[in-house]
Amino acid sequence: VQGFESAYYKRFPSLVGFLSLHSWEDFDIIGFSLAISVLEVPEVPLMLKRAGIPVMYRDRMESRYPLIVAGGVAVEGQAYLDNVIDLYMYGLGERNLPRLVHECFRVQADLGSVSNGRERLCQTLPRLQGFVNPRLYRYRHSVVSGAWVSDFEGCDIPGLAHVSPDNDL
Repeated sequence: VQGFESAYYKRFPSLVGFLSLHSWEDFDIIGFSLAISVLEVPEVPLMLKRAGIPVMYRDRMESRYPLIVAGGVAVEGQAYLDNVIDLYMYGLGERNLPRLVHECFRVQADLGSVSNGRERLCQTLPRLQGFVNPRLYRYRHSVVSGAWVSDFEGCDIPGLAHVSPDNDL
C-alpha cells in the first residue's frame, strides 16, 4: 500500500475541483458515487487524505471541513466506510441530490456555512427517505428504503443551470 500511495501522489499532486480548480477543502460537500466497490471504495480514504481532509468523520468535526456523502450501487453494505462517510444516499441521485442541496442551503442561511451545520445535517437528513447516517442507523441489520424517481422533470436543482459529471457542486 505504501508504494501505491507514493505513486498515486506523484501522479496526482493535488485534488481540486474539475472546473474551478479550487481545493477540496473549499467545497461544502464532497460526494462519491460508488459503482464498483472493489475498485472505488478503497480510493475514498486515499482521496480524502490526499486532499488534506481528515479521513475519519470524528476528526472532521471542526467546522472547516466539507460534508462527505457517498451514494451509488456499491454503497450497500460498505461497513468499513462507516467511520469515513458522514451520510450515505440510497436510491437515485436525481431524487436525493436536490433534497441534499436544499437542506444545505437552509443550514447555510441559518448558520453561515454548511460545515458549521454538519451535525444538524447528519441528524436531519436521515429523517428523509434515502439518507442514512451510519452512526445513527445500523442498516446492515435492516432494510434501507431508497428514494425513487417517477418523474425526472421534477428533479431540478435550484441555482444550477444543469448537472453533469463535469460540474463542481
